[in-house]
Parts: sequence; structure tokens; C-alpha cells
Amino acid sequence: MPETNHHLLARRLKELRISNSFTQSEVAGKIGVHKTTIMRWENGGGTEHIKLPVIAALAGIFRVSPAYLMGWIEEPMPNHDEEMARMLETVYEPYREGQIGESEACSCLKFLLAYYGLPRQEYDDALLLKLLNSDLLRNLLSNSLNMLRQ
Repeated sequence: MPETNHHLLARRLKELRISNSFTQSEVAGKIGVHKTTIMRWENGGGTEHIKLPVIAALAGIFRVSPAYLMGWIEEPMPNHDEEMARMLETVYEPYREGQIGESEACSCLKFLLAYYGLPRQEYDDALLLKLLNSDLLRNLLSNSLNMLRQ
């Protein structure tokens, strides 16, 4: 029977924590949860309820892509680092400052979503623009850019 994404997330979370020599308490402290939450997730409990910002934070701690952590891709960090750094730097602030248009911003965002392994589908531009204007995306992009620079 194939491993589900939730079971793969649990396995990868534990493997990454151990390979990075972190305790469950250390990981919990970094993301603001109790160590029993990490223990439960590593045993497969509640992984289907982990929110995207927490997945992004965990990925940042372990220096892997959120898509890898979720089990959507097999490479811990796809080899698009230079392209991603350029995209991250050229889409968010220029859009917010009115230097690039909605169409270009949406095209870049579709590329970023695919990079992070989010399901490939037709994204509604209005939804993408709401996401682009949200603090969640700014934090995800900022964390990603910091990871790429390290």
C-alpha cells in the first residue's frame, strides 16, 4: 500500500529532526507548539491539520522545500535556487509598490506555487492577487529568500 502524504510528512519530519540533531522540544520551541505536538505529528497523528505557515516554518528549520516536507516532491530543495531568488526578489515588493502589473505578478506567483509543489491547477488571478497582498505570502517569500541566501 503506498504511503499517504500525511504518513510521509510524519516520517520526513522525524527523519529531518534527527538528521539535524534537534530534539522534539527544540523544534517545538522554534514553531511555538508543545513538544507533545511534535511527538504526535511524528507518529502520524494530526498531520492533516498542520497549517501552511507551520509547514513553511518547519521547512525553513530543516532547509527543505515545503513541497518536500509534504511529500509532493522527492528532492529536499529543488535546484532552482538562482531562479527562485530572482523571482522572489522581483515579484513581491515591485508588485506592492506598483512597479509591475497584476498580470506579471500573477504569472510569477503561479511559478512560485508550482515550485512549492502546490497542486498544479488553473489558479484564479483574483485569488492570486489576494494571496499576493496577504501577510502569509510575504512571510513565506521572506523565509524562502532567507533560506536561499544561507
